[in-house]
Amino acid sequence: MTFSGSGPATTNVGRLIRRARFVIEKEGFGVHPDKTRVLRKGRRQEVTGLVVNRRVNVPRDALRRFRATLYQIERDGPEGKRWGNSPDVLAAVEGFANFVAMVDPDHGESLRRRVRALLDRHRRG
Repeated sequence: MTFSGSGPATTNVGRLIRRARFVIEKEGFGVHPDKTRVLRKGRRQEVTGLVVNRRVNVPRDALRRFRATLYQIERDGPEGKRWGNSPDVLAAVEGFANFVAMVDPDHGESLRRRVRALLDRHRRG
């Protein structure tokens, strides 16, 4: 569950958390204490792996690692490379490029073009 607020609502964060916890527990569920966070303005606000401060975006460090992986595959081929937990690095980079394109179509499309070139080169010959 993610809640967002601004202005006077931010002074009632503790009350919101207590009420949400009460309802969740009344319905038979539990709140994991390590997963309850209050992310204030001026700090990186990340929800389900996406940065949501001003606009939704993929974290910059993940994009840097991804571009580095693409470069290594372009330079040396897919052998011995990994992205995520998939044994098929080409399928994994294709999936991540599609994910980035879903979140940020402009940036994702350039990554998808690079991945398509890799797929053409390494899957068909």
